[in-house]
Amino acid sequence: MTLASHRSLAFLAFLVVGVWSSVLGGVTSAQEGAAPPQSEGFNYYVTGYYNFNFGGTLFQDRDGTATTGYGAALAFGARHIVSGEVDFNYSPQFFGPEPESSHNNVLTLTFSGIVGPWIKVATGQRVRPYACFGVGMIRSLIDTSVDISPQTDLVVDVGGGLLWFVAPRVGVRGDLRHRWDRGDLSQRGGYIATLNYFRASLGVAVAF
Repeated sequence: MTLASHRSLAFLAFLVVGVWSSVLGGVTSAQEGAAPPQSEGFNYYVTGYYNFNFGGTLFQDRDGTATTGYGAALAFGARHIVSGEVDFNYSPQFFGPEPESSHNNVLTLTFSGIVGPWIKVATGQRVRPYACFGVGMIRSLIDTSVDISPQTDLVVDVGGGLLWFVAPRVGVRGDLRHRWDRGDLSQRGGYIATLNYFRASLGVAVAF
């Protein structure tokens, strides 16, 4: 990837964080003097999750149903209806297990905006249905059997999910996102030019 591309990704990440920080600041100001926030005090939560990758062009013209991965997400400004999230995900053998495919993997880092209300369902329990939209970077290694370096591109995702805090600071999260790799994988030994796929995940969230 060129220096210009790295600078573009860095600027994009800075822009997204700046925009969402401004939005969250505005929401915070608007809520001053209002009723206590629905999330009952915490402003951050981290979610560790296990995920499945499937659909789209992932297994185009090839046998396969899904591959797996794992990751973590940090949500900030979580007490508000509008909040932000940083998500890190790693999927070993993303394009399929050996020997059907060579050793490969995909790593993503995204910055997302989350919109969703907090709903109190029982004492100490809250539910948050949400929608999200994000951008970031995707680093894909397609084939290690030949001298091909990893490729880094822009990735865009959109989706939603449900977060259920079954205790005041501990919850479970189900999430589904559709992701688009904006690069051309065929230039680095890929069997497809453009990649898009679904990522479904289930994880445990801890608030602080």
